[in-house]
Amino acid sequence: MISRQYRSFHILTLLFISLMILGWGGFVVVEDRVVASQESPAPVVLPIQSTFLAYQPTGDYLPMQIQPTYDFDEDDSFQKYLGNGQLLNNNEYVPEDLVPIDSNFTANASKRFSLRQEAATQFADMAWYFWNHFNAKLMISSAYRSSTFQQSLLKKGCSRARCAQVGSSEHQL
Repeated sequence: MISRQYRSFHILTLLFISLMILGWGGFVVVEDRVVASQESPAPVVLPIQSTFLAYQPTGDYLPMQIQPTYDFDEDDSFQKYLGNGQLLNNNEYVPEDLVPIDSNFTANASKRFSLRQEAATQFADMAWYFWNHFNAKLMISSAYRSSTFQQSLLKKGCSRARCAQVGSSEHQL
């Protein structure tokens, strides 16, 4: 059972993220997931479990089966995907826009952690909003990991069940 406080935080987090991504217009929450911006002129499709709802400008939601597509080649794509044994082509890959997280609203030293520029900016904003609303700081437990760092985790004894092999961790993207 999820506590009301956690559920409220979850909904507020989704609300904040939806406002940042979709704009400050209206929004609709279905099963704790933001489905669409009411200002969106074109249908917006976001996953809800294994099905999708497409928001139509008329205000209707139409269930649709959509096969997602992923962009594995472009460096600026946030749709890169690793999993099920899929490996990076280059274990030494480092995103071109990797930056330290710059936030005074985290419980630990945020500058020790790096993210891609867009994600780092959004995280810093989210940490500020969290501090402003809850008077508490967010804790960063992990972010970007280089192949060298991933290898060191394995050498220190992190099991394959807990640590991905080098080149197969989403942290490396």
